[in-house]
Amino acid sequence: MRVSIFITLMLLCRSAVAQPNKIDSLETVVRNKSEIEKFEPLLHLAIAYYSNSQTGNALEIIKEAYVIAEHSADSAKIIRSARLLGQIYNHAGLNKEAENILAHVLPTARRLSPKENYPVFLTNLGYACMLQAKYDKAQDYNLEALKVWQNLKDDNWIAVTLHNMGLLHYKLKDNNKALRYFNETLELKKRINDPLDVDRLLINISLCHSYNHSFTEAKVYADSARSMCILLQCNDEVAEDINFSFGTIYFGTRDFVQAKNYFLKSFALASKLNDTRFQLDNLNYLTKIALRQGAKKQAREFLCTAENIIGKGTPFHLEESNIYNLLVQIYTGTSDYHQILYYQQKYADLKDFVYKDEVTNNLTRLEIDYVERKNKNTLASQNLRLSLQEISIHKQRQINLAVGVIILILATVAFLIYRNTLVKKRIGVALGKRVHERTQEIENNVKTVSQAASERNIHVRKISEEFYNSLASMNQLLRSSTNVHQTENELFYTKKLDEATRELHNSLQSLENKLHIRKQ
Repeated sequence: MRVSIFITLMLLCRSAVAQPNKIDSLETVVRNKSEIEKFEPLLHLAIAYYSNSQTGNALEIIKEAYVIAEHSADSAKIIRSARLLGQIYNHAGLNKEAENILAHVLPTARRLSPKENYPVFLTNLGYACMLQAKYDKAQDYNLEALKVWQNLKDDNWIAVTLHNMGLLHYKLKDNNKALRYFNETLELKKRINDPLDVDRLLINISLCHSYNHSFTEAKVYADSARSMCILLQCNDEVAEDINFSFGTIYFGTRDFVQAKNYFLKSFALASKLNDTRFQLDNLNYLTKIALRQGAKKQAREFLCTAENIIGKGTPFHLEESNIYNLLVQIYTGTSDYHQILYYQQKYADLKDFVYKDEVTNNLTRLEIDYVERKNKNTLASQNLRLSLQEISIHKQRQINLAVGVIILILATVAFLIYRNTLVKKRIGVALGKRVHERTQEIENNVKTVSQAASERNIHVRKISEEFYNSLASMNQLLRSSTNVHQTENELFYTKKLDEATRELHNSLQSLENKLHIRKQ
């Protein structure tokens, strides 16, 4: 089982399209540059080779870049080239070399690039040590890397580190703990919508379920990984993993024919990729199948192939120990005690190295420290949440009190307005009643005055008429007397009397008219 640790390379490669013309262009640039000027083009050329699956060429180019960086004594260039060199070493299965280069530059990265590069070095060191079965050192690096990534709130790298921690526990055959880390990684990737290497994560979960004999669940995850592989047109490395996963499922359900087919497919891809670890894993299962089918000769052939691979040198101690254990089983039924003792010693040495008590104790201590730190963080988070809740409750109480006071004030104002309205209404009704009474009184007075005026007018008119009649009579008498001979004085006074009578008549007539108008 493998885990993805090459996110950084993939991120770097997004801007570098690894096509032949791109590589040719960079090679031309490198040839035309001096040693000092070569560094940047070499770095980009290594990335281009790697993204084009030319790991060998990438390794040679990045080695040259690292040598140039060391000669220039430029710490920034040393960090960048060592980081990439360590990652490519890991990918090529040269985990010891990866550990050496990364551990050598780690202090410089911690001092000069504590956020950008230091945690990447830790993550890749954890992976390199894990594949060498240095599980306590690997977990130490993983936990330190996880702490830094969590402080930086980088969810993508947190997912990578959790995945690596799950793989470490898988190697120790602690499948339940491995599943816990894998499921935590899967949930995180869903939350941040990160599809990168989810297919491999599904394969790893499937393998854990297979080793826990939960073959139905194992097949569900393996089918999901295969569907993603078909959809995304995955590379041979993922296809190699998927075939291995299905092989373990059918091996567990004792369908050895199907299991053998899948392991052979995975072995062919591992051989093509020169993936030593997966070659040994597949040969391990193929040997077990041959032994269960009674094909001891074929089992020995598989183990012979495995021994040849181990003879070329491999850092994968766990996988080696599995092969030596099978060799002990093969020779146990024979009288070749020399070979039995030889392979038993090999197996015992590797098993002690992989599962020694010191490693187990260190892992236990690291796990306890990690859990305690996680619990402390959880407790601190809960305390903070409680404090915030108390503050929120206090504020809410203040708001409720303020709202209550406002409501009380509004109710009081509303009551006062209502009462004032009622008082005004009563005053208005009383005032209206009083106005009505005064109006009636005035109307009655007006009627009385009008009636009195009418009676007065009638009386004045009567007096006027009587006076007018008297004047008319007097005037008639005066006119009658004009026929009699009179003196000039008498005529003068008679004329004056006539004029006065007329003026008086006009005055009475005017007074009558005025009284008539006022009445109207």
